[in-house]
Amino acid sequence: MKKKTADIVEFSLWLGIILALNVIAAHYFFRLDLTEDKRYSLSEAGKDLLGKVNEQLIIKVYLSGDLDPAYERLRKSVEEKLKEFQVYANGKVELEFIDPNADDNPALKQRLYQELHARGIRKDVYLSQRNGKKQEITVFPGAVLSYREKDQAVNFLKGSSIIPKEQQLNQSVETLEFELLSALRKLVASEIQTIGIVEGHGELSKEEMQDLSNALNENYSTERITLSANQDLSRFQALLIANPTRAWSEQDKFLVDQYLMQGGNLMYCIDGTEVRKDSLRNGITFSLIRNLQLDDQLFRYGVRINQDQIQDLSCAVSKVETGLHGEVQLLDFPYYPILFNFSTHPMVKNLDAVLGRFVSSMDTVKADGIVKTPLLFTSANARCMTAPSEINLNALKKDLNKETLNRSLIPVAYCLEGTFTSLYKSRPLPIPGKSKLDKGIKPGKIIVCGDGDIPRNDFDKSRNAAAPLGYHADMRYLFSNKEFILNGMDYLLNENIIRARSKEIKLRPLDKIRISEERSAWQVLNVLAPAILIALMGLAWHILRKKKFENAR
Repeated sequence: MKKKTADIVEFSLWLGIILALNVIAAHYFFRLDLTEDKRYSLSEAGKDLLGKVNEQLIIKVYLSGDLDPAYERLRKSVEEKLKEFQVYANGKVELEFIDPNADDNPALKQRLYQELHARGIRKDVYLSQRNGKKQEITVFPGAVLSYREKDQAVNFLKGSSIIPKEQQLNQSVETLEFELLSALRKLVASEIQTIGIVEGHGELSKEEMQDLSNALNENYSTERITLSANQDLSRFQALLIANPTRAWSEQDKFLVDQYLMQGGNLMYCIDGTEVRKDSLRNGITFSLIRNLQLDDQLFRYGVRINQDQIQDLSCAVSKVETGLHGEVQLLDFPYYPILFNFSTHPMVKNLDAVLGRFVSSMDTVKADGIVKTPLLFTSANARCMTAPSEINLNALKKDLNKETLNRSLIPVAYCLEGTFTSLYKSRPLPIPGKSKLDKGIKPGKIIVCGDGDIPRNDFDKSRNAAAPLGYHADMRYLFSNKEFILNGMDYLLNENIIRARSKEIKLRPLDKIRISEERSAWQVLNVLAPAILIALMGLAWHILRKKKFENAR
């Protein structure tokens, strides 16, 4: 075979292989993510959710323009993630990046700021130093998703506010997928799960849970229920028990127990002691033992809420009368711990601080087959005051003593998972006419918090309005109580989506000292190295061709 014919055959063969691979690739979609932290990989829950997008989904991102490097990294991460959304939504995602600071007209710019605020996108202000001048930059790290004439806002800036901004923005990158999927779920979800909020034992009132109920109703349906023998609990996907103050009957405990045995999900927020907060106005009150008759049930499931009060050096402030003429001063109140130490569980990963109020410590006990994961911890300087104990505001006038606050990372919330053993396995059943337990025991999940006030919002009766859950008026700070409860419910009911919060992206910062010292050398290398490399490749190619054609002669 002549060389020319052989070359044509070889070319045709390679062309046929390339065409065949393209035909196969058109029918079998796949993507490879070779990054160490799998930043370009979507969770299976995300792929399933995007597969339900059958109409145009418009996403307007308000993070664009001349940004600092840390925010520019967040913007690029948002863009990369949304391009993945486009792929798995079969091209039905339309992206638009908007710079809120692009308009030179101050009035129009301010109007856009107000519109974004009204839509629920929070702004962030930071100082940028450029050309030797400091400049205050306003950014709106968020987006609005529009689908079937419905809008949903997403805020990208998440994570702990007590860490450096660069690390907080990295935490925001880690939670991007979860935040976007949570917003998308509200737009495309067809089946609504129902949460039962249990009452009848002095639990938090409707007004005290107004903000949380409104937030839960964005993803779920909520219903306040009173337990009874003819109540069908199987229609609820989860039950929330928020700060009961009266003892439970055996019948009510049995109903919840059997609900759990059938694969139900529970969230308990319970105070281990009783503190009469109204008495604090007189400067002194007491922490008393509270018997809700739930200890044996929680003990069987694998956890115990202790009858004590935690004092923590990391705490919120409280108004205290410090003068003879009624002068009021804000002083640290150690019974309101600020909980910013978390486990690695996806429910609490990259969460901002949670505010506790009269919190009790917790321990785990033996429960076969149950996985017990701590969620929230105190700071490194805390202690437990066993009830009954005195709470005296006058003591706040003295500095807190680190030597007495000598316990570290006391757990105050747990997640329990597995196939639970019924409290009534070897007990008489408290339902008249019922002689044996229901069959078909299934795995379930329980979240237990040693603070009944975590889901409670303040309520202004004069204005008939609820404050945002987690808002501390004296500190003018919004803690993450609401996000903690919402994440907990998402984990109980939609574990696959909440797992997207577990993604970890490592920061690989450059050495700033070396950058400063070796700047010129690296600039020269970046300019000359590509040119030298191309020249060497050209020279090698020239030598090879010369030898080839010399041998051909």
